[in-house]
Amino acid sequence: MKNLYFKLAYRYDDVKKCYAGEIVKPLSATIFPSEICNLRCIYCHSESIHDGGLMSWDAYKKCLDELKEFGIKAIALEGGGEPMLNPHIGKFINYAKELGLKIGILTNGTIYIDEMLEADWIRISLDVPRKDVFNYIKQPFDDGVWDVVISNIKKLVANKPKSLTVGVKFMLSQYWRNKDACKQFADELGVDYHQEKYVRNHESSLVDSLAKKEEPCKLSSLKVVLDYDGTYYICPFFHHNKEMKIGKGNINKLWGGVKHKKAIAGISPDKCVLYDCPMRNIQLDRIENSHLEWI
Repeated sequence: MKNLYFKLAYRYDDVKKCYAGEIVKPLSATIFPSEICNLRCIYCHSESIHDGGLMSWDAYKKCLDELKEFGIKAIALEGGGEPMLNPHIGKFINYAKELGLKIGILTNGTIYIDEMLEADWIRISLDVPRKDVFNYIKQPFDDGVWDVVISNIKKLVANKPKSLTVGVKFMLSQYWRNKDACKQFADELGVDYHQEKYVRNHESSLVDSLAKKEEPCKLSSLKVVLDYDGTYYICPFFHHNKEMKIGKGNINKLWGGVKHKKAIAGISPDKCVLYDCPMRNIQLDRIENSHLEWI
């Protein structure tokens, strides 16, 4: 959360505009290259949208060119499904690099390609630090998947350039609560950082899925979300929600348009204020004074 405030401090004026009801231009985009996955995580909130869709090279190039023209400085290849399952993913990474964009990859770690080393950050969703629990909650099709993931993480750590940051994410739930073991295993893997999040919207959750009713999110325009089929959404949590679509087409024409404004107006605190949304309780005064947190 502290790092988020540091990042928002760079856009303090835009954050204030968002709270005043204005729509600003984002500097980063989340892209979902794939709606297929090779794991079957029992608490996956995207399982219902794994429709087998894959972003084509032509669609990606067209949208990325338009996003670059729009002013996007960075992209994150996420899902949805597992982004590395897109057969063009190496080409996607190379082209983003060619355009001078920063690149992030969020992956389950089952696939390694050399092009990943061109990214600026990679976060592997390992979820737990023990093989038997991993197999139970991730339900891999092969018992050897854990070993493949661990091998790929170590390969990334061993081969990564100084410009690449590699981290792992753990998910806390009734299946795994030991934070100390997460940190210890991350240290053993040699990654640059580890992250701990809570499973949401599942019977194994340790915390309530929805936060108390609050004001609707006002910061959605700080990021844009692009689905595999070229559809833009206002937020990753509203992925595939028809009411939250910005639409298809050139982002330069869509952004701030009628559909975009309607989607923002339709944000409901009951549906979007998830307890783990980083934008949930942003405090303007804390952004303004975020530099003091270095002291």
